[in-house]
Amino acid sequence: MGDIIPNFTVEYQFDVYLFVHLLLGLLIMFEKFGTLSYNNRIYFNLEDKMASIMHYLDKLTNWWLYIKKALGFKKQRGSIDVHKPEKPRDLVSVIILTHSRLDLLRQSIRYLFKTKKNKSFDYEIIVVDNASVPKAQNEIREMLKGHPEVKIIRNEENLSYSYANDGGAKAARGNYYCFSNDDIMAKRRNWLIEMMSCMKRHEKAGVVGAKLLYPNRTIQHAGVSFHKDGEPFHIYNAELSGFKEANIEKKYQAVTFACVLVKRETYVALNGMEKLGKKFEYYVEDFDFCLRAGELGWETWYCPKAELIHYSGSTSSSKLTEEATNKFMARFISKWKDKVITEL
Repeated sequence: MGDIIPNFTVEYQFDVYLFVHLLLGLLIMFEKFGTLSYNNRIYFNLEDKMASIMHYLDKLTNWWLYIKKALGFKKQRGSIDVHKPEKPRDLVSVIILTHSRLDLLRQSIRYLFKTKKNKSFDYEIIVVDNASVPKAQNEIREMLKGHPEVKIIRNEENLSYSYANDGGAKAARGNYYCFSNDDIMAKRRNWLIEMMSCMKRHEKAGVVGAKLLYPNRTIQHAGVSFHKDGEPFHIYNAELSGFKEANIEKKYQAVTFACVLVKRETYVALNGMEKLGKKFEYYVEDFDFCLRAGELGWETWYCPKAELIHYSGSTSSSKLTEEATNKFMARFISKWKDKVITEL
């Protein structure tokens, strides 16, 4: 609660001024209509004199209201002022991971600058340059030199998705992290507002995923489900964007981190993603994060109103081999197959 302190504003001083003049006016009226002294009573006929007294009071009151209106006072605040502290605005740290693809990064940043804000939050931008080639590093620096609000973090070597994003999170000031690939383009300007609103609607939410579309506007991601053997898959993949079931806000066990909003408290509680080390590298570490969050009581939600286009991965220096993806998937299934709820 705010402190209650005397309000010695100009308006307050004028209210005191009014009170003094009303008192003086009454004394003058008593002198005019009766006799006032310390040794004698005041004698006057109230029935005959009250109308005259009220006439003078009305004049004084009207005079005061006219003065207040002329001076621009909207209302009389009285002799005290209750100060209520303003609720601090949330800060979203948008962390973009990139590798040598200036064309994608330029588009992503351009769309991000057009992102709408609202009165409840602001955002900062952190670009994690995951060991781009020297020419690309210089181009990124040149592109962002006119934007001091964008922070650039450079990795000397191409780190795994987990380590690279953890580096961005360590430099972030926000109480929410929005991890985004450099090949994500916002279809609607209100996507971040929608993700924040979804997070706020659900008290236990720690992770909120977006609706991701292929460039042909069919669905790439609308939540993650699990096969009976424990293998994860994108539900409603390749369906049309308007597919009814894909446009329902829903709690899932996991979502993709190509574009995701994570509560800082959740991220810290899980010690970020670096705990995974090289266990999953660039594959399924996002699903593992969601499931670990679930074990601690945090919920993962899918927000269909946050609609973005995903142009496929480019944050790593090379494509994973089939052998590597099979290895990481086998590790994931071994860890989670007896814990996840399977649907197919």
